[in-house]
Amino acid sequence: MIFRNPEGTGPHRLSTRAIRALERLFLRLTPASWRRRESYRIRNALAHSQWLQCQPLRLLLQEKLRTLLLESAALPYYTDLFKQHLASSHPFTTPESLTTLPLLNPLPSAHSDLHLSLRRRGTDRLLREWIAAEWHTRALERQWLWTGHQSGDRHITLSLVGAQEPPPWQSVRSGDQLRVTLSPDLMNPTQSVVLLTQMAAFDPILIQGSPEALNLLAMVLESRDEYFAGESLRSLIIVTEPGSALHGKRLRERFNTTLYPWFSTPSDALCIGTCEYGRLHIIDDLAWVETMAVSDRDPDRVELISTPFHPPEQIVIRQRTGVQVTLADHQGTPCPCGRCFTRIQEVHTEKSTLRSLGNSD
Repeated sequence: MIFRNPEGTGPHRLSTRAIRALERLFLRLTPASWRRRESYRIRNALAHSQWLQCQPLRLLLQEKLRTLLLESAALPYYTDLFKQHLASSHPFTTPESLTTLPLLNPLPSAHSDLHLSLRRRGTDRLLREWIAAEWHTRALERQWLWTGHQSGDRHITLSLVGAQEPPPWQSVRSGDQLRVTLSPDLMNPTQSVVLLTQMAAFDPILIQGSPEALNLLAMVLESRDEYFAGESLRSLIIVTEPGSALHGKRLRERFNTTLYPWFSTPSDALCIGTCEYGRLHIIDDLAWVETMAVSDRDPDRVELISTPFHPPEQIVIRQRTGVQVTLADHQGTPCPCGRCFTRIQEVHTEKSTLRSLGNSD
């Protein structure tokens, strides 16, 4: 963004702080009706794309990839990269041509020159970040529908913070949602009984939280040799990064319900969800995902390489996610749930292995 200075002697650039202030003002002044329409459009797009047959789905993903790469061509880093590896500044011929580009590993740090060179330009950057966040939010909302959760159903959202002064937990109710914040001090017997009684009285249909928060509650129940008393609970959505310990056996036993893990890497470069049949799926309509063999001794185990369609801040092409999986057989045919999203047999994390059909320990 270039402005003339008051004396008219030449152009000067606004400071980063001033640009961010203008972006915040721009986003705040964006009509609420436009935001509602955009949110509705994204929700409908996700509702439609999940039921596409395999060939139409691949064509849609190729078109989303083409749009992203054309946008990335405006960034100097990718302009040089495309010329060097594709013999052209035009970024797209076929999806297979992406394999000639180098992998981005690791993700550049927030203050590095590479990070800055990958960031979008323009005064609408904050608005684009909002749209990217909305894609992720609506995709997670779609995961609720996979569990049988409907709008208006009672649900509890759990989060875990560091040790704090009493009380060791706080809850806020808003309509059909109960938001609960926990601390490790919840292991206090008296406090834990009060919280579990309140949660059971709310009688949720769904509980969503991090594995740390859910594991803490399960440990409290296990220490008292009790089970969650809510009668309507149908499912647990575990929102986590690959590498966290899930303790699925303990969670299923103490909450007496079905687990639906939702894996999301930093910056939402890759998302993996669980369908109604307990199968793990790559959420293909959020990123173009490639695979890379991990070792010759285990050809079925691969690492996932991701190019997010809706990056929140910076455009990243062929990012190594560090997520290792074993793909399921019969790719290219619909899952019993009816979706053609890539199926995963196992997700290998540092602390556990999660298998489809919910039979992880």
